[in-house]
Amino acid sequence: MITIFSQTPNEIALDRSKSSEERIGALQSLWVLDPALTKTVLLAIASRENETVDLLEYSGQELARIDHEGVRVTQFDLRDMNPVAYEANFDWMPPEAPTT
Repeated sequence: MITIFSQTPNEIALDRSKSSEERIGALQSLWVLDPALTKTVLLAIASRENETVDLLEYSGQELARIDHEGVRVTQFDLRDMNPVAYEANFDWMPPEAPTT
């Protein structure tokens, strides 16, 4: 009997044994499938003390971006963020609209 274990995008994103590229790719896939769950997973990553800097920065920036795109992220949501993620969240700026 062969058993195949498959992880969902949110499980991959939270799995520290995966590479940063795999985890970020999983978060991008998850955004398409379930924006609200993406917020929850990003907040979980952003609150970790022993997370990689690139994932902390990515999660902080993505939380700012998804808030800008309509998934509400409140100050209360951000209360437990790692300082690296928190700073990245407030450094994020929306892309400028093209001028014609």
